[in-house]
Amino acid sequence: VEQAKLATLDAAEKTKDRIENLKMEERDLGIEFEELEKQIFLMEKFIVAKVGLLEGKINSKFQLARFKLFETQINEGIDNKSTRKLYLGTNITERLQDIQNSLQLDAVNLISGMRKPTRRRSWLMSSRTSALGVLRN
Repeated sequence: VEQAKLATLDAAEKTKDRIENLKMEERDLGIEFEELEKQIFLMEKFIVAKVGLLEGKINSKFQLARFKLFETQINEGIDNKSTRKLYLGTNITERLQDIQNSLQLDAVNLISGMRKPTRRRSWLMSSRTSALGVLRN
């Protein structure tokens, strides 16, 4: 009987020690988790800043076209599945065909290395005028 009581007390003591060890481990893991969360937050901020610089660098290569490569999400992360072409800040799909042609010419000029300052309005007006002339004849 004495030995059974001693065994029970010994088991209870070991259980208390194990509980204390687990509590200390939980505290240490909580601290490590917070540190990792902080690092993830900083990495996400870095990625958003880097993406902004990349988008700006790409857009600086074009005269008319602008590309919205990434959308900022509510949690300030980025969504890379939403690349949009923009013209004067408006989604290109909402613009006319002649503006799409202007953007294509802009890309061709960039690739060919022949950059000539053009007046967008005069080009648009001449393309409309020539199209009207073809329709009238």
